[in-house]
Amino acid sequence: MGLTSASSINPTGLAATAPNFAALVANGTYINTPTTVAPQTVPPMAQSNIGVAGTGLGGTYDLSRFQTILLRQKQKAFAGSVTADIIGDAVVFFADAQVAENKSFTQFRPVTTGVSLPQGSPFNPITGTLGGVTFGSPANPKQYYKCNDSFRITAGLKGKLKFLRPSWNYEAAYVHSVNVLAQSQKNVIYQPNAARSIAGGFNAAGVATPGGAFSQVYSAFSLASPLVPVPALDPLSRTPNATTLGYLFGTENLHATSQLDSFDGKATGNLITLPAG
Repeated sequence: MGLTSASSINPTGLAATAPNFAALVANGTYINTPTTVAPQTVPPMAQSNIGVAGTGLGGTYDLSRFQTILLRQKQKAFAGSVTADIIGDAVVFFADAQVAENKSFTQFRPVTTGVSLPQGSPFNPITGTLGGVTFGSPANPKQYYKCNDSFRITAGLKGKLKFLRPSWNYEAAYVHSVNVLAQSQKNVIYQPNAARSIAGGFNAAGVATPGGAFSQVYSAFSLASPLVPVPALDPLSRTPNATTLGYLFGTENLHATSQLDSFDGKATGNLITLPAG
């Protein structure tokens, strides 16, 4: 039928009449297929009441169009070195440095999560709780943006120790390196808002209302943030409410820094020279 959602042809919420998922198959809302395994990921499907062969239809959905095959990269690097005689070949200054930036992007299939539609929730098409539903948004594929900045510099002195023996040399250097990694993972599901966004039970002002078409969700991806009313999420829809998705899909930022400082030195030469012949 090309339905956008089960709610397109079925009464939902407190007005729902279908006793179970099988009734939705019987009335043509869903089409039965041979598979019986749901492609659900996290959390694993538990106590699903969709006891009808064919509920794994999502496993036939083409996700390849969301996946990038190659890693998109942009790299920049600069390197340089210098040497200078300070006191002939007895004291020679040397240094080298390297600066690099590596940016990359890759995209994976949309993140999915297992959800349930509580009894009476605004978009629940059956009279009881509808469990074992896999929710994801094709408009929100998982994206990774990574930036790696690195810097390394070596500086030191080297030369000949002729006052010991002509064969003696020395070298001492200091090395400083820093590596900074920043990664943003976009379209990560904020789990505390998943069940809240579906539940409904409020009006547009955030007042508890039986059968209300709005839900109360955390406003800033934090359990300490205030709750705000948003249109209830329809996890059975092909086009969920964009405003509500904005409170469900967020960006996870990772930042890591490593630094290494070292000093080393050496002296080489012949302690004893034996006569030849």
